Amino acid sequence: MIRNYAWYTPSGQFVAWSTLINTEVVTGGDLNPTNGTLISEGYTDGGPGESPVGAVVYKIYSHP
Repeated sequence: MIRNYAWYTPSGQFVAWSTLINTEVVTGGDLNPTNGTLISEGYTDGGPGESPVGAVVYKIYSHP
């Protein structure tokens, strides 16, 4: 089963429904917080036009 997550910016703006792998590929980010900048958070629930709800499952970071 492929699980889609609701992705939001750190300020809480909805970005997309997507899988973890697809989000990493599209953003060029990863799960490593060391010296990283938080660029998106994946929640178990929520959706377009809705606030993030549920649990944060993944945080994607960019690295300069």
